[in-house]
Amino acid sequence: MSNMDAILEFLEAQRPDAYCDDCLSTETGVEPRQQVNQICNRLSKQGSILRTRGRCKRDGTIKLVNAINVVPHPAPRSTDLAAPTGTKGRVGVDIEKMRTSIVRICQEIVRKHGIEVPSARGVAALINTLKDANLVPRHQANMMMTICNLRNVYVWDGVSLGDKENAIASAAWSIINEWSESAFRPA
Repeated sequence: MSNMDAILEFLEAQRPDAYCDDCLSTETGVEPRQQVNQICNRLSKQGSILRTRGRCKRDGTIKLVNAINVVPHPAPRSTDLAAPTGTKGRVGVDIEKMRTSIVRICQEIVRKHGIEVPSARGVAALINTLKDANLVPRHQANMMMTICNLRNVYVWDGVSLGDKENAIASAAWSIINEWSESAFRPA
């Protein structure tokens, strides 16, 4: 996961709260702090985040803070996802629904095993924590990250999912779904 993705995921998880560059650096692990500043300036120019003077949620200081933009990019309409994608009879995937399902699977694992997870850091941190604890196999964790990354470029960069992206997301979801069904099957 890139530093930009780490910042976006953190801010998205904290919506509508705002954080200064110093606290974003601490919360996301993106260092040096100047890199957070550069990334946030770029994200602000793209319209993905709002960068204004305000109160930082973490340390309470009033200074330049960053918050997720409620409407980041003019992403493709949801009806575009359900439209045929070029291959006869093939329909686009619902990448948001896939990501939501991944979050639910991960939350179920956390609940089942009663582990501590840095929830404020986003979906990628959650997946990596579960992978590192050997609760999600590496292969399935990589498939989860693939779907989450596709979702991020769809939402934050306004990239439409074409035939190739749909095929990748569908295959990754199939791997995740097959594993989760066997992992959560009653004994």
